Amino acid sequence: MKTPRGLIILSVFSLINLGFSLLSTLGSLIIGKPDEGTLKEADLELKKQAIEYKKLQLDYAAELLEKFNQMNGAFMDAYYAYNIVLFLILSIGVAGVILMLKRNKLGFHLYITYSILGIGHLYLFAAPSIIPTPLIVISLLFSGLFIFLYSRFLPWMNLDEV
Repeated sequence: MKTPRGLIILSVFSLINLGFSLLSTLGSLIIGKPDEGTLKEADLELKKQAIEYKKLQLDYAAELLEKFNQMNGAFMDAYYAYNIVLFLILSIGVAGVILMLKRNKLGFHLYITYSILGIGHLYLFAAPSIIPTPLIVISLLFSGLFIFLYSRFLPWMNLDEV
């Protein structure tokens, strides 16, 4: 039986996203941690933007920006560990998609694992109080959507035909 067109489309979207993320993470590992001057400059720029938001009475946006800035600082403190963990999580996602295309149901379980770890790894490197709630909610929604869409093809993965 042929691979369902919907699964192919979904897999292509996933592999494009995962591929770019893997390349970006690998590039970060190769290039190394930005120097302190660059980090301070970026920090200052975000703080200026937060002040501008407060002037416009966009307090929630300013708070969100401050949390992203703090979270980024936490990730920079553990730069190599963060990027290595992220690379491994993304690799699990790629393996899951490829296995699903090969009709192996283990790929679906790996994809669920990737989705959970993709959100959970943030808490390994940053305090829960500085992780913006909208980031978690949006990530959960997209992960849930993709898991649901992949689950539609589980019957095809269970077929014994080769």
